Amino acid sequence: MKRSITLFLFLLFATAAMAEGVEEKLVGITVGLHCCSDHTPDPGRRANNGNLGLFIRFGNGFGVGFLKNSINKDSVHVDYTTDEYYRLRGTIGYMNGYDSVAQREWIPFYMVTVRLVTVEKIDVLLGYTTDGNNELKHLMLSRRF
Repeated sequence: MKRSITLFLFLLFATAAMAEGVEEKLVGITVGLHCCSDHTPDPGRRANNGNLGLFIRFGNGFGVGFLKNSINKDSVHVDYTTDEYYRLRGTIGYMNGYDSVAQREWIPFYMVTVRLVTVEKIDVLLGYTTDGNNELKHLMLSRRF
């Protein structure tokens, strides 16, 4: 996971450093950080709530990212996020890393996200999803270009 994060950051900053007028070239792209989660109820499960990771979303809504999932395994997600509507947006996609739980490699997911606040072009986002038995609240930071 550390190697993946290091590589991702290196490529992101190397590209930015080589490009003149990087702000103009990144218009429509969002780069974000998966921060942490709260899994409820969590009796005896001891879910990993430190879901650190990174994501990138393109202007057309499609995105990709990685994080340490709730069972403490590395996960990659590919998804589509809608445009924001009154500070809300929806995301649908697929995520891997839960094969020991789901008995399949990629599982579908959805998340509803609210933009809590924006400070200096950095959005603080809170996502919510459920599988019918458990709820997940997920905190993210993102920078829209």
